[in-house]
Amino acid sequence: MYKDMVVGGRKWADLEVARNTAGQADSARGAGGGAGAGGGARVVVSQGELCQHVLVQHGGAAQLVRVVSAYVASLARAGLAVQQPAAELAVRALVTRGAAPRLRALLRRAALTDARPLACALLSLGHLDPAAAQLALDMLWRLKGYEEVVEVLLSWDEPVAALGAARQAGLGALPPRKLLAAARAHAQAQGRPTAFTAIYHALQARNERTRGSPHFLKGTLHFR
Repeated sequence: MYKDMVVGGRKWADLEVARNTAGQADSARGAGGGAGAGGGARVVVSQGELCQHVLVQHGGAAQLVRVVSAYVASLARAGLAVQQPAAELAVRALVTRGAAPRLRALLRRAALTDARPLACALLSLGHLDPAAAQLALDMLWRLKGYEEVVEVLLSWDEPVAALGAARQAGLGALPPRKLLAAARAHAQAQGRPTAFTAIYHALQARNERTRGSPHFLKGTLHFR
C-alpha cells in the first residue's frame, strides 16, 4: 500500500508538471534558453493539493500515519505553517488509527499549531479517543475560548467541571440557572445529587461574596 501511495503521488505530480510546463519549452527556445540550462521545470504543489490528490486518495494505506507525520514534521522543519487541510488530515489519520502519541508529539513540538478549526476536528473525534477531546479542550483554553470550553463540558454532562472552568476563566456572564439546570439533569441521570448541591452552594457563596446575602435574585443571575 505504501508503494501504491508513492506511485500514485508520482503519477499525479508528473501530470501536474506536464500541465504546468506545456508550451514552456518552445517559448524558452524562442527566447534563446531551455529547460536544460537552468535545470528542470519547477512546479509549486500546495498543501491542499497534496492532501486532496495524494494522501486522501490513499486514506486506507497502512503507512498513512507515518507518511502524514513525516510530512507535517517536514513542513515545520522548513519553517512552513501547516495549513488547515493538512492539519485536519493529520488529526483524522492519527486519531482514527490509534496514533495519539504521535499527535501529542506534533502538538508539543508546535508542528501543529493551535487553531479553532483544528480544535473542532479533535472534538469531533472524541468518541473514538477521549484523549483527542482533552487535547481539543486544552487547545481551546490556550486560544482563550473559555466559553466554548464551558459549553463543551456542559454538553458532556460535567457541570462541576464547567463551573470550575468558568470560575478559573473569570466568566461573569454565565447564568447560574443554566449551571443549576445542568447539575439537576446530571443528578437525576447519575443518581448522585452531590453535583447539584456543590454548584448550588458555590453560587450561594458567590451571592454572599458579591451582595452580602446568599439568596438568589429573581430573573437572570450571573456567576462571578
